[in-house]
Amino acid sequence: MKKIFILVVVLLVGFEGFSQDYGYFPNKKIYDLEGKEYSVTQIYRNDGNPVVIDFWATWCKPCLLSIREMHEQYAEWQEETGVKIILISIDDENMIGKIKHMAEAKGWRFDLYIDKNLELKKELGFNQIPQTYLVGEKGEILWHEDYAPGEENKLYKQIKKAAK
Repeated sequence: MKKIFILVVVLLVGFEGFSQDYGYFPNKKIYDLEGKEYSVTQIYRNDGNPVVIDFWATWCKPCLLSIREMHEQYAEWQEETGVKIILISIDDENMIGKIKHMAEAKGWRFDLYIDKNLELKKELGFNQIPQTYLVGEKGEILWHEDYAPGEENKLYKQIKKAAK
């Protein structure tokens, strides 16, 4: 009975590696803040280095907290792992001006896009934001989490594993 309990706990909690199969990141249309259309496969190219794709909105306080934490550590993460962080807003298209202003005011150095038709959100099937995905060079989803304070530490551990 004790062995079964331990097995159930391990399965529910998960392993620290990339043992879970998340599949591949969907290749949908995405737009930069100037309105130029891209396919998702174009935006996550990073010379074999890992890519973090974070879904957010201007009105979402947990999103802004998550972005702030990533922003504070981004230079160090890039230097050590070559990671690229991409922010994809799920705001309405008419919020592009606010997104630009917010990013500029906060000094964000991330690549910024908008999922103006919510194609990615629908394909990935999430309702709650922020949603953070770690994507490999072939588009494989290596790790995925909803945000909670402290998650950036877990994310960085996964980024380091992916960078090896």
